Amino acid sequence: PHIVVTTGGNQVVNVDQRVNGGQWRSIGTFSLAGGDYNAVAVSRWTSGTGLVIADAIRLTRV
Repeated sequence: PHIVVTTGGNQVVNVDQRVNGGQWRSIGTFSLAGGDYNAVAVSRWTSGTGLVIADAIRLTRV
């Protein structure tokens, strides 16, 4: 699972990256206030099978 931490709270987003692998996958749109603590994390705590691997994150201003 991906965990997005903002001043509004934490949101957990599950994405099966075995589907459409090799492409950017959106995990959502979030308000990230400047000067505040914001984070995007990948957790290994999952009930699914397979490996949890992350190699990049892309942030896009909208």
